[in-house]
Amino acid sequence: MGGRNPSEEFGEIEVIRSPRGRTYSRIADFLESTLYKYAEFSNDFYRVMQIRELTFGWGEAQNQSIIWHSMRESGLRVLPFSEHSYRLKTENRRLDYWVLLRDIRAVLWVEYKHATAFVDRRRRFDAHNPVINGLNGIAENWESDIWRLQSMTRGTCDDLCLGPPNKEWPVLRVNLLALPICRRIKKSKGQALTKEEKTVVDHQTVCSWRKSILQYWDQMTAPKFIAVWSLHKDLQLLQDWPDCQDKSIVWWDAYYGVYFFAWLDLLSK
Repeated sequence: MGGRNPSEEFGEIEVIRSPRGRTYSRIADFLESTLYKYAEFSNDFYRVMQIRELTFGWGEAQNQSIIWHSMRESGLRVLPFSEHSYRLKTENRRLDYWVLLRDIRAVLWVEYKHATAFVDRRRRFDAHNPVINGLNGIAENWESDIWRLQSMTRGTCDDLCLGPPNKEWPVLRVNLLALPICRRIKKSKGQALTKEEKTVVDHQTVCSWRKSILQYWDQMTAPKFIAVWSLHKDLQLLQDWPDCQDKSIVWWDAYYGVYFFAWLDLLSK
């Protein structure tokens, strides 16, 4: 796959960074296929099932199920297992996904995280240079997950490797992050949104945010795969929900896009 591919229904997806090397590039193709299925599922959930909620606006627990479904439907012969237990020295841990890619003949150890970054609502919204909050903490959690993956080796996690005759299949550690970008607007009940608050952001503009986003990522743990899903204008439309404490307040959420980051590391034999 690779490159840019517009869709009339869910928006546009573009891979803007992809690793080199035969094994890495094939894993990148798998990740891109997974992202397309993730976008298709989210779009179908909203339009076809007419459940007027955006699935990527939910929390990590719900999105774990959607990513699992997307991997299975990626078009490759994939066998993902979720919540796989393993023992590391004296500590019992859980891996989000243990994935067999039969077409590629590879095993993936996948950690998945889902975190929403919010545009700073205290400042005037500038679509070309938005101030996005929470990225520092998200980047720190990303590094922690990579450190945990790096502690997993063939020696410490032998139960996660294949045995003969498939012992030579490469094993890759994968840290995967879905990062929706949301603008949250506070209004009094019955107060109309302004024209500026209804702004639709185009694909190129959403992609241009990567520079300000990636400044929080350390170069040593920077994502090797980056893809951007900029949402169709119908999916960007604002959704309202009442304040839990003050019934006179209504919150509006506008989602512009979802960034997908992946750190990949081929495990030495």
